Amino acid sequence: MRSIIISAFKLRTYRVLAIGNTVSMLGVWIQKVAAGWLAWDISHSTVWLGLVTAADLIPAVLFSSFFGVMADNHDKVRLLRIAQVIAILEALLVSALVFAQLMTVEILFVLTLVLGVANSVDQPSRLSLLREVLPADYIPAAVAFNSLSFNIARFVGPMLAGLTIALGSIGFTFLLSAVMLGWFLAGLLTLPVAAPSAKRPKASLLGDMAEGFAHVLRNRILAQTMVIVILFGCTVGGINQMLPALAAKVFSRGVEGFLQLTVAAALGAVAAGMVVFLLPERRSVSFGQPACFALASLALAGLAVTDHYLLGAGCLFLATFASTQSAIQAQSALNRVSPSNALGRVMGIYGAVVRGAPALGGVVIGSFASFVPFAPILIACAALMGLFYLWLLREKGRSASPSRFSD
Repeated sequence: MRSIIISAFKLRTYRVLAIGNTVSMLGVWIQKVAAGWLAWDISHSTVWLGLVTAADLIPAVLFSSFFGVMADNHDKVRLLRIAQVIAILEALLVSALVFAQLMTVEILFVLTLVLGVANSVDQPSRLSLLREVLPADYIPAAVAFNSLSFNIARFVGPMLAGLTIALGSIGFTFLLSAVMLGWFLAGLLTLPVAAPSAKRPKASLLGDMAEGFAHVLRNRILAQTMVIVILFGCTVGGINQMLPALAAKVFSRGVEGFLQLTVAAALGAVAAGMVVFLLPERRSVSFGQPACFALASLALAGLAVTDHYLLGAGCLFLATFASTQSAIQAQSALNRVSPSNALGRVMGIYGAVVRGAPALGGVVIGSFASFVPFAPILIACAALMGLFYLWLLREKGRSASPSRFSD
């Protein structure tokens, strides 16, 4: 994979997209961490924390399918430019309100919804654009590199956010995010605007959206992949939305504990990306979906029964490692199975699922955590992952059975 990605970087369009994407992801994670801590600092409410951290994700559930249709029918570079402009303006406005001491948790919730709309425009175009700028045999390596850069940003971004927050300037944190998003916009402005690579007969918007959902439901691999993404998002993803409250209520730590737990989760994601990117392809995918569910189940159970901070951070590392391994395999499967003229819609649905599931998990977990301890919630999540692990093993056994192919 490493030699392929080096060849891909010789193509200017991919180089601009890959480097710009990496920098913009730093900005996204800086703002994500800052918004979570700002929501907790203002309200000290797990319900509001869940709502604000989910606000970035909720629009994906509502609009990603629509923007997936747009990605299939319009220029993806232009859509990416629009998304970056919205995200930059949102970050600048949050920063200004914080510096002016006018920020409230309600305003933060609304502005984070605006950011969620921008991300809903961005994701289907960004994920499906690879097919237009790279040869088909480069795609798996590019997906692995995107995942690696995303998760490195997930590791570095919280550290940068933590540095600015610790210095007492959370408004500057949002300003820094705007600058990094601006870097990607500057690169996009140098790229030519081109027509979509595949022409399709015109249909109604609702018809196009329905066709995308029908395509996913008809294809067993696509449907199962979406279910896997939902389960990991609602459990591991939902718990990651609750890290400020988890640090305070379970481990009795403040902002430092929150940021350290965030970094532990990010390290798990980086480790998963490194496994996929650095190892030969057949070895990097040997850690299959059943193993991901088994590891996540054990890690969440461990997190539920310990109040030791380092053990808890280790469990979070393992849970996020498993979640990221699963997500990389899922995105590769979607790219492999989906036809080019439907990839935008498939990625739009994937965007709704991958962003909406943690939103749902964060709201549900946050609501329960307002009146029950975290331990039973974590045990329930671990049990759900364990049950699906057993189901995957059963399905794997059925697929290997000769009777499945006897007709």
